Amino acid sequence: MNLSVRYFLPITIILSYVMCSLDSCVTDHITLPSQPQSTSLVAPTTVGPRGQAYAMQIGSRCFVLDNNQKFWQYDPAARSYTAKASPPTLPNFAGSAFQAVKLFTFSSTDKGYLGGQSIFAIPGSTTGAFPVFLYAYDPATNTWTSETPKPGNGLPYPDDQLSFFVNGRGFVCTFVNQIINNSLSNTHRVYCYEYDPSNSQWITRFDTPVPLPSGLTYGKSSQVAVINGKAYWITNAYPASKIGKSLNSEDRFVCVYEFDSQTNQLTLKLATNQLANGTYVSFLRLGLLSANKLWLMNEGGFTGNTPVASQLFWYDPATNQLNRTAASILIGPDKSLYSPIGFATANRLYIGLGEYSFVNGTPAGSENGFAEFEVN
Repeated sequence: MNLSVRYFLPITIILSYVMCSLDSCVTDHITLPSQPQSTSLVAPTTVGPRGQAYAMQIGSRCFVLDNNQKFWQYDPAARSYTAKASPPTLPNFAGSAFQAVKLFTFSSTDKGYLGGQSIFAIPGSTTGAFPVFLYAYDPATNTWTSETPKPGNGLPYPDDQLSFFVNGRGFVCTFVNQIINNSLSNTHRVYCYEYDPSNSQWITRFDTPVPLPSGLTYGKSSQVAVINGKAYWITNAYPASKIGKSLNSEDRFVCVYEFDSQTNQLTLKLATNQLANGTYVSFLRLGLLSANKLWLMNEGGFTGNTPVASQLFWYDPATNQLNRTAASILIGPDKSLYSPIGFATANRLYIGLGEYSFVNGTPAGSENGFAEFEVN
């Protein structure tokens, strides 16, 4: 098919999915112990980032952008960080660091790309302009260059920006809560853009309502893993009837999506809420690629006054199964990890940083270091 035609095909959304029983679609990789076996975060040997951060991986090289907009390279073998050139100043009109922007990253074989959109309008603007930006990092020269930013949606509140690199192109899928009659509607759309690094140009792939099963509403997504030329991620969802109400484990749905950039098809592969099996499981996050699988981790929480470990899950596109392992992270007797980041090198996962919340509403803290998991 001629490439110039292929890029402008209308998207085909496949809404067929499988609501599976626990035995057929959610399986344990190894037998779950009665008390999850935890692994600790290994503190770095040198100064480095701490707490909320964004990860970027260029080949086997691991990088972290921390909440202070400092950029570090992480050496998993030495468990140490090296300070690198920081990216140009990001929009931060309210002095709220990452909270002021919705970031995304993707990487080619030799460069990493950091982009995003401010959630605040330019001060004094009468046109409702919300800044967008894109920077490229070259590890060979330790330098950043400004590139053509992703087109803005004309809306200030992108809830999520998913990004990945496949077939020589960068892709960004932006999830936006539509504003209807000047208020948020809890009706989400997904906008997909394609970036050509050879000429720093973008094209629009599609703009469509988020394909969720009937009765569910959007609840944040994981990172993306590209497996056999297709992109996979999970979207957390919950019943629309529970908006503004407390959620139980049985209310927490996981929807697995596949995007084929060759055919422009976005497919809902699996939707299930049978993760908990009688135990606490919150929304899944992360999204790392290893052994041709998408690796995920639930955000930790509390059952009463008892912290719940963040457990490791994986999705296998070959079998369309979401699996739970016995591997987990429990930071301490009174805190539980959430918003983790990570890397995957060979058959080893490095998961950590992020933040944790104390029991009984004590102010949140932050963590450094990574836990290591062998997945083969």
